[in-house]
Amino acid sequence: MESPKLTKKLFKKASIIILMVFCVLSFIWFVDSFNKFHKNGELDFNPHIKNHRDFNHNKYTVNDIGTWMTFDYINFTFKLPPDYLRNYMKIKDNRYPNIKVGHYIKENNLDPLVFMLEIKQAITIYPYNK
Repeated sequence: MESPKLTKKLFKKASIIILMVFCVLSFIWFVDSFNKFHKNGELDFNPHIKNHRDFNHNKYTVNDIGTWMTFDYINFTFKLPPDYLRNYMKIKDNRYPNIKVGHYIKENNLDPLVFMLEIKQAITIYPYNK
């Protein structure tokens, strides 16, 4: 029969090993998640607009539209009907309007400049944005 001191030492060593394995697995998960967010553009930011809450929406122009914006944000900012851009741009993605423009461009292998120009044109020709 093992002594209680030996049992405690084995328990402590096993606990430390399990804790270390957990820490390593957590770190691997964190790095993998970080890479996925970065690859999908979730960590992108617009350096010209650092605090979106303080941004004056009334001063937005079509030239301020960025790939970090969701279609929903664009619709809200330019007071567009919810499905206006979906119909105008023929967007079939089920995540619309809650997908970032940049993600949509990447996932559909679109030319970013052309797509952004089309969005700007759609907003410009909308009857209530004149």
